[in-house]
Amino acid sequence: MKNIGKGFWVVLFGLGVIFTPGLTFILTEGSISNGFEDKEQKKDKDNDKNIVAVCIINPCKLNLKSKGKWITAYIELSKGYDPYDIVLGAILLNGFLSPAIKPYNIEDSDNNGILELMIKFDRSQIISNLESSQFCEMTITGKLIDGIIFKATSTIELIN
Repeated sequence: MKNIGKGFWVVLFGLGVIFTPGLTFILTEGSISNGFEDKEQKKDKDNDKNIVAVCIINPCKLNLKSKGKWITAYIELSKGYDPYDIVLGAILLNGFLSPAIKPYNIEDSDNNGILELMIKFDRSQIISNLESSQFCEMTITGKLIDGIIFKATSTIELIN
């Protein structure tokens, strides 16, 4: 495997996983995938009530001295799942931070034909809980109205 763009890659469970600020891709059989093209991949093998999702964090390069108010996250569920079914009150970023009650929206922000839930997190609360490093993994967990749990992870770059 090769380094693609400004991202870096690792081998995980025999698959190449490419981490780029703001988005993670899985490299399988020489092609790049977000991991959701195959319906068999949509459920976590360890628990049939868990699914994986994709999240895009904006900004993907976070200036720690910025005075901005929000960090925006876009959550795209696996095929067959509807972002309208996400329970807003069950969402957590890195296991502790709930999103703002408003604003939120359902939209196709990346123009791929799949709707995402757009939510916002308080930037100052995120910055105050970050460890000092160049890259930071952001994990969003939540559940759907039928009790199915989802998890999405994205890596952002930190700038001092």
